[in-house]
Amino acid sequence: MKLFGIVLLSLGALNTVANAEDTNSQCHNEMVLLTIWQSPNLISYADYSSSTATLRVDSRSWLQTPAAAHQQIGLAAYCIVHSRYPEGKVIIVGSSDEDFGLAEAGIWHDRLFGK
Repeated sequence: MKLFGIVLLSLGALNTVANAEDTNSQCHNEMVLLTIWQSPNLISYADYSSSTATLRVDSRSWLQTPAAAHQQIGLAAYCIVHSRYPEGKVIIVGSSDEDFGLAEAGIWHDRLFGK
């Protein structure tokens, strides 16, 4: 029963991260991934209102997260912005305004690891 409550809580958070009402269904898996990363308070805010989307993350949590997860998160957010703005991009910003990365044209650019 506890697991069911966690799943419902995560699904409720989906709108916070992805603003799903006008996102193509092609990004459903990406929205679920972003919701999962929001649960441990890694992702605090997402703004997809323009072609340059912003994903704000907790700086300490981001630095403790593996680089492979950074890429997954960046590209998942890119799917959402790309479905609205074909030439869009996503900037990952830390809680102290650090520039952690950029996803554009389907490619992740990690500012920490140079990938």
